Amino acid sequence: MTKKINDFLNSTTMYRLVLYGLALLSTLAIVLSFAGDLYQSGLSLIFSALILLVTCQTSNKLLAWLFKTAANTESSLITALILFLILPPAQTTSGSWILILAAALAMSSKYLLAILEKHLFNPAAVSVLILSLLGISRASWWIGIGNWILIGATLFLGLLIVKKIRRFSMFFAFLASASAVIFFVAHSGDYPITKLLWELSFLWPTIFFASIMFTEPFTTPPSGRLQVAYGVMVGLLFGWPFKIGFLYSSPELALVAGNLFSYIVSPKYKLRLKLKERLEVGRNIFEFIFLPNKAFSFVPGQYLEWTLPHPRPDSRGNRRYFTVASSPTEQDVRIGVKIPMKASSFKTALRAMRPGANLVATQLAGDFILPKNLDKKIIGIAGGIGITPFRSMVKAMLDREEKRDFVIFYTCAHPSEFVFGKIFKKAKPLGVRLKYVITDPENTPQKWDGHTGFLNSEIISTDCPDFLDRKFFLSGPNTMVDTYRRVLKKMGVSGWNIITDYFPGY
Repeated sequence: MTKKINDFLNSTTMYRLVLYGLALLSTLAIVLSFAGDLYQSGLSLIFSALILLVTCQTSNKLLAWLFKTAANTESSLITALILFLILPPAQTTSGSWILILAAALAMSSKYLLAILEKHLFNPAAVSVLILSLLGISRASWWIGIGNWILIGATLFLGLLIVKKIRRFSMFFAFLASASAVIFFVAHSGDYPITKLLWELSFLWPTIFFASIMFTEPFTTPPSGRLQVAYGVMVGLLFGWPFKIGFLYSSPELALVAGNLFSYIVSPKYKLRLKLKERLEVGRNIFEFIFLPNKAFSFVPGQYLEWTLPHPRPDSRGNRRYFTVASSPTEQDVRIGVKIPMKASSFKTALRAMRPGANLVATQLAGDFILPKNLDKKIIGIAGGIGITPFRSMVKAMLDREEKRDFVIFYTCAHPSEFVFGKIFKKAKPLGVRLKYVITDPENTPQKWDGHTGFLNSEIISTDCPDFLDRKFFLSGPNTMVDTYRRVLKKMGVSGWNIITDYFPGY
């Protein structure tokens, strides 16, 4: 069962998972309303959903045209469905206008409440907060209240999303801090703990808020430690009841305040990149070299979200996460991508790009970063195109003349898939040792001095007898990374010494 879930999560993007999940959740709510299990009218729910979907789509396209940027259909649909699930459904004409206003405010916030083309707030949260402050309407959060079928479905979807983006530390930091504050306040007022637990689970929007709205990558901090701090902060504001003038505690206020913190500690730019050169560096492996519209700083091993609008995108959409393969010491921005003959619409469009074509990159993030201590010994394990972060790291070492004891096991099914060899060879005097591994023995050339077959514990311990003193960096397909994590733990390597390269929207 776990394998099936992992395979499903690996086959879809984060945005499509959220979009389809919210669509199914909304459909379930409408069915339950017609069955008499919800107090909302089924017809009013359908009418409200249509209003929000149409308004979000229309206003998003209009604003994108005005601001001369690409409209993101997935994002607007997700926002519409979130608003549908947290706002009271329209029962009257005035209720319809409130939903139209909410949708328009949410979409406008992405363009107007933005600095350097980076929007500051979760669109749905800031829209609801503005309506509340103006005294027009308040969120009812009806999706998270009362009906155990909806709550169970929300919990299942929420856990899938958190697992997909691997934000468990942030998720549990929020739950822990929010629960601690709520229990403290309840204990101070002699509120029954059992009743409080029931209300937290069934009468509060905790599950929906924590797993679906709070985890939005675009408005969360870029690194693990900052994400935990973000979770604690939002949790405290979520759980603490307060009123300061016209401001009073609410989930949407907690999230908007957290978004401000996230903006302060996050990179603040959107890169517009012009393709300079496209090189086929291996079998079905392409290196794309871009000219950025502005200088930007990053640490080797970090990634960006890349958006490439193209006609008729398939179910995986028009956005991907790729590690920056270039070094911060280089002016160009590089990525390495494996593109098979039968590829997704995104990769097909990427392969078809010609010099002068443009795309956009945002959301610099990632903790796949070498330790600052140059004396710390490192082992890297790269699977296929997972070599790209190591290319960035080693090129930076070369340009900065940094020395490290750095062993990299580079695994591919066929020798024609090995890339960037010259850079690694040039870095040998700096302490970089590259160990090639052909995983398919049938593809091994006659004169081969590398390893063959599965990279097992025997090979690792033989080539690196001091492996327990080293920090491991794993980069490649999810299944490969998970497999080698298990191998290393069986070898006695502490989980603290295993760093994995993972993208939230793989």
